[in-house]
Amino acid sequence: MSAEEFHKHKPKDIKPQGAGSGLDSDKLDGLHASEIGGGGGPHAASHETGGADKVHFADIEHSSVDATLHDALTSTPHISQADKDKIHDKLHALDSALDHSGVITAAQHGDKSTIPNAHHIKDWTLISQVIPSSNVAVVEWTGLDINTDKFYIIIATIHNPSPSVAYEYAIFVNGDTTITNYYSQLHYADGATHVVRRDNDPGFCYIGALGDTMVFCLITHDPGGHFRYASLEARENGSIIRSEQKAGAKTATITNITALSIYCIGGAAGIGAGSILQIFKVRG
Repeated sequence: MSAEEFHKHKPKDIKPQGAGSGLDSDKLDGLHASEIGGGGGPHAASHETGGADKVHFADIEHSSVDATLHDALTSTPHISQADKDKIHDKLHALDSALDHSGVITAAQHGDKSTIPNAHHIKDWTLISQVIPSSNVAVVEWTGLDINTDKFYIIIATIHNPSPSVAYEYAIFVNGDTTITNYYSQLHYADGATHVVRRDNDPGFCYIGALGDTMVFCLITHDPGGHFRYASLEARENGSIIRSEQKAGAKTATITNITALSIYCIGGAAGIGAGSILQIFKVRG
């Protein structure tokens, strides 16, 4: 009888069947499903509670395959130029040694010079901060070059140290301290009272006796060659808080802005000790 003929039996012809016959089809190796894995079998408790036969998944994850894959990915650039640009845009805002190339190597990212300047994020860089230790009449910044920098911002908080005199403060360019060489337009608000006028001076701010102010001033050299500025001031305190907006320009044209100064008109030492004056330039 051949092997094929010997094994031609119908299931119903196999004897014995049922319990005790060893032919129970609902078991695997004599175990029910409830006795395998998490269902309470002989290994379940040990696996779930960290027994002797527990599985260390870290041993599975950190294999030689991972190391090989990592080396393959980092040995040559593996992101597109478009993605490089996106990464650079985010990182370029960090003005530190870790900016861009300090974080991502040339091998991983590519040469920084291949990323167009047009993709750079613009921000502002502090040029100088002045905090007078005593009362002064003027704060000046020199060595500027607006033909290169395009715009400057002055942010200042100034204290008037005089107990009895209110002072007006001017902004001068390139050492020209002749007040009538400038014009400014003012919009002043005090509660419901508004004052609008044009003055033949480079008004920067105004502070009452023992008062304080904060000023934000944007400065440029316009295409027509004029020194031009616009400022926003918040002065005094509490129930007498006031605001001023000013726009000003120098009458004559100039070729560059190389110096700027904030001056207490009249020459008094009206910029109090502890005042803070900062000048910023655009960072490309």
